[in-house]
Amino acid sequence: MSIPFFRTCIGNGLRVIIHRDPAVRMGQVWVGYHVGSAYEKPNITGVAHLLEHLMFEGTERFPQYDRIIQEAGGSSNAFTAQDITCYYQNLPDANLEIALELEADRMLNASLTDEKIAIQKQVVIEEFKERYLNNPYGDVWHLLRALCFEGTPYEWPVIGRNVDELESLQPSDVRSFHQEFYHSHRAVLTVVTARPEEEVLELVYRYFGALPSKECSNLPPPPISRGVSPMGRTLHVLRQVPDSVIYFCWITPEVPQVQSVAADLLAYWLGGAETSLLFERLVRHRPLFTGIQAYHLEGERAGLFVVNGRLARHTSLAEATQAVQEILQEVRDKGIPADRLRRIKKMAFTARAFELTEPSARAQRLLWFELLWGHAGREAEYSRIFDDLTAADLLQFAQQYLTPSATFTLEYEAISPSS
Repeated sequence: MSIPFFRTCIGNGLRVIIHRDPAVRMGQVWVGYHVGSAYEKPNITGVAHLLEHLMFEGTERFPQYDRIIQEAGGSSNAFTAQDITCYYQNLPDANLEIALELEADRMLNASLTDEKIAIQKQVVIEEFKERYLNNPYGDVWHLLRALCFEGTPYEWPVIGRNVDELESLQPSDVRSFHQEFYHSHRAVLTVVTARPEEEVLELVYRYFGALPSKECSNLPPPPISRGVSPMGRTLHVLRQVPDSVIYFCWITPEVPQVQSVAADLLAYWLGGAETSLLFERLVRHRPLFTGIQAYHLEGERAGLFVVNGRLARHTSLAEATQAVQEILQEVRDKGIPADRLRRIKKMAFTARAFELTEPSARAQRLLWFELLWGHAGREAEYSRIFDDLTAADLLQFAQQYLTPSATFTLEYEAISPSS
């Protein structure tokens, strides 16, 4: 299963991907920048996410970005990750040109005044307090990233390390970050549309073609997965939360790697659905957990394989750890039965096919592979690797990476308010 597309690179380095779907009525315009929180300096964290907020402050020419998109019948949003930052619009295909013009303008002319930076910095600080300080389990990923990736650019979450570092961000930090990373050489434009490719490309040249070129290195940064300590460790914390939770994490290779695809499929088998191995064993048949899941987070410099669950009230952290490790040992010893692997592949294929009925999912997938795998065409390569994976491949991955000595464990123990 692959997504057909047209790809080109215009003179200033902007990569353009056009996926034509004659059935589309709501077009998609996605602009991704090859930069995220992992490109920040260790003591200046949160600037990538703050800049994402500021990009919606518009420009001198178009000061009300969201309002223009809404009046065109569309919506817009964005997200920042460790390695990439993406902005996307969903609007009637007839109004596609509006989104292209706005994106080109703010790539070069984002309004980054001291006043706007101060306002949005306060918005981000309030978001930090609400979502991460005053929310149950809100600090989990702050703890996990510091535990697994200590001393690396993956150590802090996207929103920033803490409120103090957000408070200390200066307007010059934001403007220099924008000047360094927000230009055509680091950007990918993905369009999903019913229009002919030639028509869309003409609009792209009209609005993006005159943007200045800037020399930059697109070489991937050094991988983290080969630099961190192979020895895992355990962090235990007490929190006033409804239930105890536990996280088991293993560092995996950076993309693109065959092992990364194997990790995705193994995670789906272990904990990707209510029919998965961990859920069947530890929720249905032996209810030590009220919920448990497994997933794999890909990354440009390293990935993270995660198993996490919410403990039943009668389950101790020691019992939970032993139960999960026993199942993982069984996986390392026996692997996945061939007939089960065939069923899991069919389930995963069906889930992905259903997801890709959405034009936005197709746009995001093509953008992801262009930015992190180096070419949108590698989306089809991923599918071929996925189809060719054998039970022996998954066994090898489990034996190499999901070992007890390499396990990073976060024990997040619930305590009563009176404790």
